[in-house]
Amino acid sequence: MIGNFIDVAHMVNLFQVNNAVVQESDKIVAKKQNPTPTVISQLLDFVNATSSRLNIPWK
Repeated sequence: MIGNFIDVAHMVNLFQVNNAVVQESDKIVAKKQNPTPTVISQLLDFVNATSSRLNIPWK
């Protein structure tokens, strides 16, 4: 009986570890699919928005 309990405890522990690894993996994939904007892309967005407001074609 004690042996079976230990096996179940190990299975639960492995499940929790596996679940945590999958969650971290999902976060990494999401970050690669939606990277945080860089300073250059923010600057380009700002220039684009400003030029369109002032009717200055820059592209």
